[in-house]
Amino acid sequence: MQSALKLLPRLSNQVFYTDTGVANAIVISSTPAITALVDDQAFDIACAAPNTGAVTLKVNAHQAYPVIGPVGALQGGEIGAAKGVIRVVWSAAKSSSLLVAQNTMGPQQVAPASQSNHAINLGQFSLLSGDSGYIKSPNGVIIQWGSGSIAGGDRILNAPPLQKTAEAICLLTATFNFPNW
Repeated sequence: MQSALKLLPRLSNQVFYTDTGVANAIVISSTPAITALVDDQAFDIACAAPNTGAVTLKVNAHQAYPVIGPVGALQGGEIGAAKGVIRVVWSAAKSSSLLVAQNTMGPQQVAPASQSNHAINLGQFSLLSGDSGYIKSPNGVIIQWGSGSIAGGDRILNAPPLQKTAEAICLLTATFNFPNW
């Protein structure tokens, strides 16, 4: 019986379910009705709207459960376009549907990197941005920038102080304005 329930989305005439809910609240239904959610049950869903925050999924008469990404609740934008198709898989252990695929061009959650070839998420960077600023990567490399001027032989570079004492390599580029050229 469990394997038949898992296949139900694939046995219908639909290629995917159509969301009849609103942003952040996905609602789908099937005929015959799904009477129980089963571990690893997959749903391909054409979403009604992009998400602006955390998302829930309601299947038929079941209560709405969270849709989560690899690092937890969705934050906004992961479902990037109306009618974009996502795939979620039910997890009884998490009482949530796991977002496992998206073709909506929305941003994807990335778990924090713990090895050298892992993707780094934005939360792992220290950042001060603007006309002068810096970005510090998790391995300690600091890239710093600033603006400056040269007036009467004085060279002024406006940049924030480095966050710690370190060896630095400085690359300066300049744009010159020669009004009479």
